[in-house]
Order: sequence, then structure tokens, then C-alpha cells
Amino acid sequence: MSIVSHLSVGATTESLPLMIDFYDAIMKELGAKRKMVIGSDMKDIDLQTFPSINDKGECNILAVAYGKCYPEFWVQLPENQQEATPGNGYHVAFQCKSPAQVQRVYETALQHGATDNGKPGPRPHYSDKYYGAFFIDPCGNKLEAVFFDMGIYNHCVVL
Repeated sequence: MSIVSHLSVGATTESLPLMIDFYDAIMKELGAKRKMVIGSDMKDIDLQTFPSINDKGECNILAVAYGKCYPEFWVQLPENQQEATPGNGYHVAFQCKSPAQVQRVYETALQHGATDNGKPGPRPHYSDKYYGAFFIDPCGNKLEAVFFDMGIYNHCVVL
């Protein structure tokens, strides 16, 4: 079992449609999909619902959760209703099954509005078995796609 239950990144009402489009695309490349969609009434709604903004500037969606088995990664409007801002020194790394998958996730991210923050390649300063790519999502959150062959450390591999 992982030590992490889930992670979340914030979005603004205006950026939520772009962020959901972005994460729908890269999650597909990771083999993950939408697991929950929370509507503005705080209730689960249909997984295929896409955010819309009414004439008062209110969004019909508060959060979307992605995962392989359960909601592991959330994109949401901040609960405190303050501006969503990315944290400096913070990033989320998505586990990939191979360097080729790292490349596909990176390319998909750039095609959906991400900014390059480190092209795919080995990262020998982490390990000779570490291959990663870094990018920034449309709201400024720092992300990474990584293949880290943990077999060299006799760890179990759960992919």
C-alpha cells in the first residue's frame, strides 16, 4: 500500500474546464480515468459531466477525481474559496511503466496546454534507473512523468 492516499491541485472557476480537459488527456495516457465528479451541490454527478459556467459565473462542478482503482488525484476549486495557487517546491510525479510511457505522457501534456519544464530523459543525479520528464499544467502546477525501476532495490513493483 502506498503512503499517499491522494493529491489535489487547485483550479479557478475559469480554468477548471481547461484543467479537466488537460487531466482527462494525460490520465488516459497513464491508464487512469475519472473516478468521481462532485457537483456544485456537493453531490456525486455523472462521470462524463463537463464543467459549465452559468451567467452568474458559477461552475456546475467543484472537483474531478482520477485514478486506476480509487480517487487518487483531484482537480478542484479550493474549499476555502480563495485563489488557487501552486506551491513552490511542490510537484506531483506520475508513475509510468516505461520510458516510452513517460514520453507519451509528456507529449500529451504539451499538446493539451502544458509548458515544458524538462524534456524526457535519464536523471542520473537521482539514480541510474530514473527516467523522467517535467512539465507545468495550465494553472502552473509542477508535474513529472517518471519511470523509476525500483527492482534494483528489491522493492515490490505495483504498476
